[in-house]
Amino acid sequence: ELFGWLEWVVKNNLPLNFCESYTILDPICVETQCRSLHKVARAVEAKLAAEMPDQFGLIIDAYPLLAMAPLLNEPGDDHSAETHRVFLQEMLRMDYGKDIGMSAFIVGDNCSVNKRLAGLLHIPLVGCASHRLNLAMEELLEKSSQDLGSVQALMIKLRSLN
Repeated sequence: ELFGWLEWVVKNNLPLNFCESYTILDPICVETQCRSLHKVARAVEAKLAAEMPDQFGLIIDAYPLLAMAPLLNEPGDDHSAETHRVFLQEMLRMDYGKDIGMSAFIVGDNCSVNKRLAGLLHIPLVGCASHRLNLAMEELLEKSSQDLGSVQALMIKLRSLN
């Protein structure tokens, strides 16, 4: 039953207090669910640490990177490459028993923070090809932005006819 709750909440990105809602599952309290999620996270970290090689790559995607949310959630927080480096250094040491110097490369979008982070770590940045494609398409379509806006407005009107 507990696994059902954890799976439901995690796979559907639901709030942790969702377990207090009326459902077909037997009710559990938020504290039990949070405690269980922490145990699962620690077990996964231990498994990853055991299998992690001495040299590895870092893959950074800023949008879903929830691990940094607790560190960077205040209005005045610093989102610099140095802050990212310190976070990665501490997280790798504490959770995986690894040193940041063991990282061989970074995969991420081509933003200035990732470029600077790669420079700080003296490792190559493998820029995201899809990000480069998106930037190229935006530049190409910029010339037609007014026409595309008109087409989009027309499509919205046509969608509402039914």
